[in-house]
Amino acid sequence: MKLLLTLDSRDYTEQMPLYERVVVRAVICHEGRLLVQLGARGDYKIPGGGVDKGESNLAALHREVLEETGFCVLEDSVEEIGEVCEIREDIKKPGQKYVCHGLYYKCGIDPSSRNGLCLTESEKKAGYRPVWEYPDRIIEQNRKVLTKYWQVRDTEFLEHWRSTGYRKENI
Repeated sequence: MKLLLTLDSRDYTEQMPLYERVVVRAVICHEGRLLVQLGARGDYKIPGGGVDKGESNLAALHREVLEETGFCVLEDSVEEIGEVCEIREDIKKPGQKYVCHGLYYKCGIDPSSRNGLCLTESEKKAGYRPVWEYPDRIIEQNRKVLTKYWQVRDTEFLEHWRSTGYRKENI
């Protein structure tokens, strides 16, 4: 997959043990808006999460979208957008270098497939819920609350995506 961005905090050393992870993110567009998670603090996240051991990237994408939005991804709608690579000291295990390969896919959903959510405890605690929002609004709002790495990651991705030519009429 094409590398779009590298977000390197440079807060680690090369002597630290390395932990690498692959995550998938779903860019789901309809009538100019994106399906995202809105948190109680007013921040937005693009749906997605980690690829489990033995799981394909596409299976993880389907699972994560279902868990976080309640919708099923349309099988033939998935298109690669690109990778955002994050490099930083691991927030869960200080003293460890963390490299996250975030793979972004544009995909469609079946609007009639709405199910219940299956959020993680941290997502529940943060009050996340699925909403449709305009990309410019997501960027503007996230810029006000940039305190978490995922807010930076998703905002940087959307700004890059916007600057490289996504067309509003194609969303």
